Amino acid sequence: MKHAFSFQKQNNSFFYEAPDYSLRKQSNKIGFLLCGAIAAMYLFSYALQWFLIGIGYQKSTYNEAISILNYLLNGSVSILSMLLPAVIFIAIFKLNLTNIIVTEQVKPAVGISFFFIGATICLLANFPSNWISAMLENFGFQGSSQSIPVVPTIPSYIMNALATAVVPPFVEEFLFRGVILSQFRKYGDVFAIIASALLFGLLHRNFSQIVFAFICGLALSITLVRTNNIWIPVSIHMFVNGFYVLLNIVRFHCSTATYTAVFYIIILVMIFMSLFSVLYLLLKKKQISEFRPGVLSTGSSMVNLFANPGILIFSGICIIQSISRLGVF
Repeated sequence: MKHAFSFQKQNNSFFYEAPDYSLRKQSNKIGFLLCGAIAAMYLFSYALQWFLIGIGYQKSTYNEAISILNYLLNGSVSILSMLLPAVIFIAIFKLNLTNIIVTEQVKPAVGISFFFIGATICLLANFPSNWISAMLENFGFQGSSQSIPVVPTIPSYIMNALATAVVPPFVEEFLFRGVILSQFRKYGDVFAIIASALLFGLLHRNFSQIVFAFICGLALSITLVRTNNIWIPVSIHMFVNGFYVLLNIVRFHCSTATYTAVFYIIILVMIFMSLFSVLYLLLKKKQISEFRPGVLSTGSSMVNLFANPGILIFSGICIIQSISRLGVF
């Protein structure tokens, strides 16, 4: 069954403007939306830091209570920095939520198949990301990003799971696979997938994480486009982030050999399930949505994506911060 594209009901101005001009204008809006997300991230992060200092937080005395509060406030920053700019964007441009939060019915077997394929691609994205991180460290740069210190208590682990595997998947999928992808889809699904994944990668502002997030963004965007159901990429995102929460616990409590075994066993199981999922989807091709063709070529669309101040400013900020995180300055 081919799904109907409810999100095709767009602002009528699109039909009276040249597609390249319309795309540049839309990209400019998205670029400033993401600049707002970065600004909100820093604003709320600094407020968090001052709050922790005000209650006597010191890195040398990191304990369970501070750990739980840190995770709680970091989760709050994720919500406010991603959700607030998106809500303002929706209100200003009067976007229809049904075009953003698409929830078309998907057969369970099809949804599960896309879950395994998408989650496996996201997990395998670790390898190119780790290669880039290792290469940067070999040249004397800082390759990996710093994480919140682990306090080995159950309440701390629960808050870590909430702040890592629950909150970010909801707000990031709402912003990127909801708002941004839906606004780009009228210019073609292939372009929308690549553009939203690229912007998702850049927002991470760390070269190894940019590669990881870009690959994940491709998998998550393809999943949404082929199923027209945002809850499937949300579930994939939650699983992948939860995977890292689990690995952190294993790393802290077990040996390196156990950690490595858990990592590769889960990866191999997911690859095995994905192969069956691909075979199933090939047999059930008629039940999957098709890619919507673009009004411009993908190459021309990508040029227009960056031919505006909003995306250029956002990209410049992300690249400069990525360089700064190498420890260069």
